[in-house]
This record gives sequence, structure tokens and C-alpha cells, in this order.
Amino acid sequence: MAKRSKREWDMNTDTVRPIRFWNASAGHLVLHRYYEVENLRAHLGLYIETRRADLGTVIEMIDVTRGKVLCMNKHRADGVETTGGDDLFKLATS
Repeated sequence: MAKRSKREWDMNTDTVRPIRFWNASAGHLVLHRYYEVENLRAHLGLYIETRRADLGTVIEMIDVTRGKVLCMNKHRADGVETTGGDDLFKLATS
């Protein structure tokens, strides 16, 4: 089996799982949180990562193929504030 270059590997993972989480406060990708589509599982993963982060941390759900921010969550003292994206209830019932 031929070894692929890093560039080919990155291009392949970008097309297979384009939904990524970006920690806007720290300026890096959240590792091991890649999703195929923006669905309930991706939104719950974003919620979990935001709850685990420090107070005031902003985590964005991005689509790397289109370069678009799909949703943003901010960890606040009274919970998680969501900006943009679909409502979790709509995703769960569809």
C-alpha cells in the first residue's frame, strides 16, 4: 500500500468530515470532534465541548469545505449561550 502525503490525507479528511469545532478564544481546532453533517450529534458535541471549557470560552462549529461558521456557543456562568445554527429541538424532531 502506497503511503499518502500529508496534503492528500488532509484533503481527504476535509471532504469526509467537514464539520469541525474551532476554539475562538484559544485560536485552535478542537481535536477529535469532526462530523460528516450538521445534525443533532454535532450540536450536542458542540454543547459538551462548550460546557467542558473555561468560563467565557467561545467555540464555533465551522464547515471547512465552505469556510462558513455554522454556530457559536459561549460558556457563561448561567449556562451556554448559542448564536446562530439550528434549534436542537427542530433537529431532534425532524
